[in-house]
Amino acid sequence: MAVSVFPGVRLLSIGDANGEIQRHSEQQPLRLEVKATQDAALINLSNAEETCVFKCSVSRDTECSRVGKQSFIITLGCNSVLLQFTSPAEFSSFYNLLKNCRGHSGEQSVFSDRTEESSAVQYFQFYGYLSQQQNMMQDYVRTGTYQRAILQNHTDFKDKVVLDVGCGSGILSFFAAQAGARKVYAVEASTMAQHAEVLVNTNRLGDRVVVIPGKVEEVTLPEQVDIIISEPMGYMLFNERMLESYLHAKKFLKPSGEAEGSISKTFPPNAILNP
Repeated sequence: MAVSVFPGVRLLSIGDANGEIQRHSEQQPLRLEVKATQDAALINLSNAEETCVFKCSVSRDTECSRVGKQSFIITLGCNSVLLQFTSPAEFSSFYNLLKNCRGHSGEQSVFSDRTEESSAVQYFQFYGYLSQQQNMMQDYVRTGTYQRAILQNHTDFKDKVVLDVGCGSGILSFFAAQAGARKVYAVEASTMAQHAEVLVNTNRLGDRVVVIPGKVEEVTLPEQVDIIISEPMGYMLFNERMLESYLHAKKFLKPSGEAEGSISKTFPPNAILNP
């Protein structure tokens, strides 16, 4: 069972006993743990002494909603709790994780419309294997080409916000951070997202690289981005239809003219078809 941790969360309890709104706020920031299951998220909040302060299960039937840019409210019976995160990026990671756990009854994303469920399961399972990520990273021509394309164009990445679509192990996100990106949002729908987050934290890049679990067609970002990077080409070039996800991600780009000096570039590696 995957566990995601969000430190520094503020908890506010809200009730309306006898027709009067009552509020109670925890004085110290709490540690929030989310255990993801197939159809629900198990939430646990604990203090510095590791004492549980609040816990609940959030499913598709739970009354809950986002509040502003970095808060979330959950209603259980007659009482509600407001969770306030340390930043919009932290909240975005939590919110996308919750969406994946709760499912989307009656909702169809662009990805679901074009992909059979059985095919999607096999696809994300395949890319969730560490051995598959190892195969791709050991393709030195591929990895080196992307590294050069990003680092040799570091002026385009300096202080910019970057979206990495289908980040996998996060290798392109690391290149973008090395090139001077202010913030990188690394979106990954397979279980590899958990390993990418470990790599980010181990390399002490948690303040610049944010791993967002989920499909790019279904996630939300805390801000618009200047640049989108990805490796949208799969086996037999277009087998996984990743190119469509890459094009769909354009909805996260800043409006034309908003990002001063922004330039649209595409750096495709050579495509070689062997008979």
